[in-house]
Amino acid sequence: MNELAAEAQNLLTFVNEITLEGFTNLVNTSGDYLHSSERIAEMMEHFSELSSQIQANIDQIRMSTDNVNRAVENAANGVTETAEKSVAMSDNMTRIDEEALASSEISNDLKAEVGKFKLE
Repeated sequence: MNELAAEAQNLLTFVNEITLEGFTNLVNTSGDYLHSSERIAEMMEHFSELSSQIQANIDQIRMSTDNVNRAVENAANGVTETAEKSVAMSDNMTRIDEEALASSEISNDLKAEVGKFKLE
């Protein structure tokens, strides 16, 4: 019976010293994991917020780039239209110059003919 009591005492000592200490360490480790997971959750939330801000900035840059592209395209169209109008105006000026020269020649011919009828 003494051996049975001694074994029971050894079992209680094992449970009190080894097992309870192991469970205490397990509880402490679980608490550490809980704290770490809460910290990771906070970091992930912060990362998510930063990602949303970056996405908003990228969207704004894309819209600005689209606006610049439209402005450049409009300016290019304006330059093309101005160049076309300049060419048309140059052609018109050339025709006016040619017609003025022709009119001048007719005027000179007419003066010469009228000069023949002048009394002196």
